[in-house]
Amino acid sequence: LIGVASILFLMGTFLAFTPRHYLALIWLLIVTILGGVMIDGTPGSTHFIGAIPAICWLVALPIDKLFESGNQRLAYALIVVIIYTDLFFYFALYNGNPSPDLTLPFPIIGP
Repeated sequence: LIGVASILFLMGTFLAFTPRHYLALIWLLIVTILGGVMIDGTPGSTHFIGAIPAICWLVALPIDKLFESGNQRLAYALIVVIIYTDLFFYFALYNGNPSPDLTLPFPIIGP
């Protein structure tokens, strides 16, 4: 998560302590324990793929509260900012600067 989405995630985490939305926190905790601790091997991003829906749910909670309170324009503005930030990061920053592993020549072992 980058930019506004990370702030909304933290706000959603605090909002999820209500009895109606605690399932997202339990989901995140279970995936973290099972994917990060109990699976053999180095923890990697593939171990946490199951947490993506719960993270999206927690990001969406503050936006949903804005819709419920009548601040639709602010909610739509936050959604547009999140989309723009993610697209800019992927297509401008991440894609423009490939990992050094992809640019180094493959080592050749001589006879």
